[in-house]
Amino acid sequence: MRYGRFAALAIGAAVVLLLGTAACGDSGPDTGPTFTMTVSGDVSLTVEASGAIFGETIEPLSELPVWILSLTAGEPGEVDGVGFVRRGGPPAEGSYALKPFSGAADHLAPGDIGAVLVISASADGTRAFIGSTASGSLTLTTATTTSMRGSFNFTAEGLVFFPGQDRQPENGTVTASGEFAAVPGDVSY
Repeated sequence: MRYGRFAALAIGAAVVLLLGTAACGDSGPDTGPTFTMTVSGDVSLTVEASGAIFGETIEPLSELPVWILSLTAGEPGEVDGVGFVRRGGPPAEGSYALKPFSGAADHLAPGDIGAVLVISASADGTRAFIGSTASGSLTLTTATTTSMRGSFNFTAEGLVFFPGQDRQPENGTVTASGEFAAVPGDVSY
């Protein structure tokens, strides 16, 4: 079983996504942050939300500088979203191969990007998921200090949980794809 690998990932994912959600504000109907995401595989869900922020911070365990793009929907405890983490400063426009990610910045080479995915409940409410990128890409069509726009498509491996059911978590795989328009925000790790 791969449960051990995902214990640290769960903590990192929750921190990145929940703090990003708490800090995100609306910038108005024409300029506000937005994102859409479709998840399929062992858990299925479609998300459309306004929680899209990016920024730089220091990862506390390794004390390394990181850039974070946090795309979240929901309230604390019921968050669906993806958090992209890049070791180093913000990326330029272009396409980036997503690397396998354990939730710790020191497991990424300088300039590499990984992602964590958290789904609090599937479309039918019977499954939840937490995992990280196995492969995929992040494409930035706009990358400035005031705006990040682009798309993503990746496969994540992790654990499927069964809320309200007497079942143990199982290993699972999902595919996530979507688009975003993000604004600067107060991100934390």
